[in-house]
Amino acid sequence: MLHILLLILKIIGILLAALLGVLLLILACVLLVPVRYHIEAEGKPGREVPVCAKVKVSWLLHMVNVAFAYSGTAYVRIRIFCFPIFDSAKEKKQKKKKKVSKTGNEEKSREESFPDIQEDKKPPFPDTQEGKAEALPTAISEKDNGYEEALAEQDKSRIDIDASKEEPQAREKEGILEKIKAFFLYLKQILYRLTESLKNIEYTIKKICDKIKWILEIYESETFRKVWAVSKRQLFRVLKMLRPRICRLHLLAGTGDPAGAGQILAIYGILYPFIGSSVEVEADFENKVLEGDLLIKGRVRMVTFLLAALRLFADRNIWRLFKMLKQRDNRT
Repeated sequence: MLHILLLILKIIGILLAALLGVLLLILACVLLVPVRYHIEAEGKPGREVPVCAKVKVSWLLHMVNVAFAYSGTAYVRIRIFCFPIFDSAKEKKQKKKKKVSKTGNEEKSREESFPDIQEDKKPPFPDTQEGKAEALPTAISEKDNGYEEALAEQDKSRIDIDASKEEPQAREKEGILEKIKAFFLYLKQILYRLTESLKNIEYTIKKICDKIKWILEIYESETFRKVWAVSKRQLFRVLKMLRPRICRLHLLAGTGDPAGAGQILAIYGILYPFIGSSVEVEADFENKVLEGDLLIKGRVRMVTFLLAALRLFADRNIWRLFKMLKQRDNRT
């Protein structure tokens, strides 16, 4: 029994070690293997498609590959282990086929659901003499009823006019006094609102001044200076890693005037110490042209991001700065 138990435990340990090794290998690949990017762009304003661009992103010996292209229309493709997962061109074709099939099915369903049916149309009013004879007395009775209603309305309006003439002039005076009272009440409300708004403005101004003082105190403190120095150092490391290894830009520019082309070359000569040989400029002394080609290649490693985050996390000054911010929040 002991031998069997030891054998089972050995197998479980080997499986766990293998699983742990696979996880460590995946983690090492994610952190150490760089993600490579390749960008190409071309611009010629005279063509039908003035700008064309290609972007490729690959990882782990092109086992994961993402491609994007634009030449009038956008194209996206994603591959993992040479198997396409997403292809925008294929999806567009499938959508078009589905639309065509849907339109055909809808037309068939309409033809089946709406056959030609002839309905008998009957005249709304009878043309015979009996129908006319029946319609006449009803019209006369409706006219009589309308005349009586109009007379009743006229009598009511006369009674209202007489009553309004008999009203005393005292009611008019009471209405004027009520209007004056309402006007003064409205003025009181306006004054109250103005005083409250002024108090709120004063309170907000005090808050803003206190916040400005607090920000200046933190900015002038030593902890903030140390945090800024550490974060700046890590930021420069990340930017240095993100900087492309190859960056080439070729420009062909011309203004149609030899003097303008000479000015372009003069500006290029001034900027050459800063941009170096990565940018090439050619001047056309005869034609008005602006064309260019761009090539960028680089790589990104996740280790640099992880190391920068760990260094910031391990710094004590950052935690002190967080405590200062929390104290201010608790006071407010």
